[in-house]
Amino acid sequence: MKTGQALASYGIPVGEVRASILLETCSASYLIVYHLAKRLPVMVTPQWLNALCAPISLDDAASCIAALVLRDIDGHEIFEIGSDVVRYRDLLSLCGNSIRGTKNVIIPVPFFAIDLSARWIELITGVPNSVGVALAEGLRTNTIPSKNRFKEVTGRDPIPLETVLFNLAEKMKSSRR
Repeated sequence: MKTGQALASYGIPVGEVRASILLETCSASYLIVYHLAKRLPVMVTPQWLNALCAPISLDDAASCIAALVLRDIDGHEIFEIGSDVVRYRDLLSLCGNSIRGTKNVIIPVPFFAIDLSARWIELITGVPNSVGVALAEGLRTNTIPSKNRFKEVTGRDPIPLETVLFNLAEKMKSSRR
């Protein structure tokens, strides 16, 4: 956001793409979701996992960026993109379904410290605590597009979330062989 504003302040045309969670095996966000869902079929989670998100595959995000290269941008234009809108807790459960064929059981509790959550994430997933803190803080608010512009830019709908999760789970299984 600040980079787009800074570039636009110099009169450079800027097409800024914003996404909630990028889903791919190289994404720290996806790896956290994957490992939590795989290793913990039943989870006690913070209440703030009820926040909404609109995950999108990295391939879809790249397609959007590629399409924007050919588009005339005037000034600073923001393109919010995403796929299906879900709660973070549902994303964990759907990921579990893509891995095992059964959804994770999620039990929300009213309070859970971010630092404790980040330590738990590090213990279960191996993602460093500093990354876990940053990601956990981002989970406290809704991260859905106010206007999803994916189809406007690409001319198609994004890949459905459950399809993306299934394909990524298969990719993770095959990479471990």
